Parts: sequence; structure tokens; C-alpha cells
Amino acid sequence: MYDIKSLLLKALVVCDTEGIPYRKITGISVNKRLSKAWGRCVQDGITGDFSIELREVVTDENITAEKGIMSIILHEVIHTCEGCWNHGVKFNSYGDRLLKYGYDTQNATKSMEKLGVDREKCVNSMRYICRCKKCGLIEGRQRMCKFINEPQNFTHKGCGGTFERIK
Repeated sequence: MYDIKSLLLKALVVCDTEGIPYRKITGISVNKRLSKAWGRCVQDGITGDFSIELREVVTDENITAEKGIMSIILHEVIHTCEGCWNHGVKFNSYGDRLLKYGYDTQNATKSMEKLGVDREKCVNSMRYICRCKKCGLIEGRQRMCKFINEPQNFTHKGCGGTFERIK
């Protein structure tokens, strides 16, 4: 497992170097319940301070490359900046400054491959798994949902096949 506190400090140094005006971040932790997002930024309603939560699978060195977890952390740090709660122009302008370090914050939530996440290991760590009958693509979920209960009712957009539950 990565030392996420050290990685957060490293991310803040990069932001300081680039002049990215992040706000106070009180901590970083692993949230075992996150199943769709790689991470999230949470603002305290009383103090206005922020904390960052990461999905457990991205903190595993055997699954995620360091550039990948740093991209996720930096993505969440940028969300603390004034006017960057969404993924708008300002958010992207800060993210563009980090590309020269190899951190792609814009794609931090989109592509496992760009993050250096081993897709097979990530999916196999899930509680429930379904496979496309046509192309064999595997999708995982941590929680029971309609997709897991009725996979045959879902179509894989990539190939048009239907899913079956295998775990």
C-alpha cells in the first residue's frame, strides 16, 4: 500500500511550485465504500476545510502506478481551489500545468489505462463480477445493484453483447 499522506505532501509541493491556489486540506484517507469514483474531495460544512478520500484499490502498489495515484490526488486537490468544484475551464487550466510532470488530472476519472491501473486486478478485487458473453469484457462492482442482479438486461456498448454474472 502506498503511503498516501506522503503522496499528498508531494502533490501539494507540486501545486505550490505551479502556483495552484488550493485551500486547506486536513487529511487524506481510504474509503472502502467508494466503488465508482477513484477519489473524492469532501468539504467540512462548519470549518470549510477539505479532506480527500481515495478508493481502496488505487492505494495498492500492485494495482496502480504511482503516477496514477498522484494524478488522482492532484485531481482532488484542484477541486479545493476556488471555482474548481466542477471540471470547467479553471479546473482544466490548473490541470494543464501538471501535464509537464506526467500527471493527467483531466483523465484521472476516465481511463484505467491512462492511470496505470491494472484493470484485471482491479476488477478481480471487486465483490461482484459480470462478463460480456460476446467479447469477454469483465465489469466489477462492490455493491449489489441492478446490473449485478439482472446482468442479462444490460448491453455492452462496445460490442453489443449481453452480460452474465460470474461472481
